[in-house]
Amino acid sequence: MLQPTALSYLVLVIFIAFINSIWIIKAESNFDWKPDINGTNDYSCNLDYCTGNQFEVNRCCACAHIASNVPEFSPLHIEIINNKGESVVILNKKDTGAVNVSITHSNGWLRHFPSNLCDFKSELKSIDFSYNHIKVWANLSCLYMLDSLKLTGNRLTTVSNSTFIGLYSLRSVDLSFNEIRTIDLHMLSDQSIHLFNIDLSNNLMKTLDASNMIIQDKFFCKIDFSHNEIQGLTSKVGTLLENEVHQNGGDILLRNMREEFVFKEWLSDFADAIEDYQTIFSNFRGTYDIKNSKVHCDCRVGRFLKYCPNDFYRIYKSKDNEFICGSPEKLVNISVFGIPLYDDVFDEMICEVWDHCPRKCKCVEQPRRERLL
Repeated sequence: MLQPTALSYLVLVIFIAFINSIWIIKAESNFDWKPDINGTNDYSCNLDYCTGNQFEVNRCCACAHIASNVPEFSPLHIEIINNKGESVVILNKKDTGAVNVSITHSNGWLRHFPSNLCDFKSELKSIDFSYNHIKVWANLSCLYMLDSLKLTGNRLTTVSNSTFIGLYSLRSVDLSFNEIRTIDLHMLSDQSIHLFNIDLSNNLMKTLDASNMIIQDKFFCKIDFSHNEIQGLTSKVGTLLENEVHQNGGDILLRNMREEFVFKEWLSDFADAIEDYQTIFSNFRGTYDIKNSKVHCDCRVGRFLKYCPNDFYRIYKSKDNEFICGSPEKLVNISVFGIPLYDDVFDEMICEVWDHCPRKCKCVEQPRRERLL
């Protein structure tokens, strides 16, 4: 058994070794950072740029300062084989044996994904099929080494919750400027999906479900839904009131919506009591950017402000956001952030009430004063 002096000496040696290891790491300008994606890729991250605790360093490495360690990609080429826009991938003889390849075929006539993509499943790291005419997804699950997928400017209409399954290494997807109207519930929830950035801006979506904003136990950098027609935010599977569901951070962009936001579908069926609101908004760990979008400021927004003011400002006030009312009439173009919390103007945040309202009467809820009129 170790004597007290020997034990103290051993503890001291371990402590010094630990401190030295920290200084050794910090002394390096770069370090190998391996995101939790089954170890399929290693990346280089600059510790002079990314500082803070482990979560802050990981987020910075993933979102702001990351460079792949893989050598320069060898290009693959596309050969269109008929007038239906079908194609195959061609590898030049000089690139035979390349371990990292990419495909770029933009502003073309592709109507389908190339039929032999899976022949390059272990080498293909990047795909750019921007501004083609692709309408239908192919099964891409074989491409387990794919790092980035760019499909901006095509004619895709939907994204299913199986679209990205099996793409273990995929970090970035650009689906902007398509014709996407619907995305499945839990689009990113499968454990094989580890997307950091996804761009769904400039599409035709009218609703957005909470299961695609609150993503359980998943880290992401940014999901962009800007420039859509989203009016309603829903929670069809009750995600909002599940205490164990947490979003691990990330920015959700809802900028420049073409229509006014209405919180009715999102909150009316799930949140009545103070505790409901506190549960809902404590689950939001990231920020929500609604710049240049307008909101219908009714009693549901009023309850949010009254019951969870700190969460409200944390979620919406970051990054120079504004929360601008598009209605009712007396609140048009007013920023909620510029109004004192208990100002009389909040009395305009009302909702019509139908239950137990006498015939030929109009009843409204006024949450600031906790009364019905």
